Amino acid sequence: MPRLKKSEAIKRLSEYIGERNDDESISLLEDISDSLTDDTEDWKAKYYELDASWRKRYMDRFSNIAPDPDTSDVIEVEQTSATEDTDIIDEAEDTITIDDIV
Repeated sequence: MPRLKKSEAIKRLSEYIGERNDDESISLLEDISDSLTDDTEDWKAKYYELDASWRKRYMDRFSNIAPDPDTSDVIEVEQTSATEDTDIIDEAEDTITIDDIV
């Protein structure tokens, strides 16, 4: 017996059920519809193809690493500290200021 496509199977089941619209008929039609897949797409092959392409991209990420930048010519810049009202918490009570931390 040849295998039916999803649309053909649903059509035959609908013809068999006829005008019945009770819960059992609708549930049966829904279950059959959800269970059948069309043979037009090979989803398993597509899954493995997509999985392989992502794995390759992930591995390529590690093989195309840029060299670390040369930091031997780094110029150090002296920071000047400017005292602002917000920098001093309360020097009268021997508390720490921002300048003490820097």
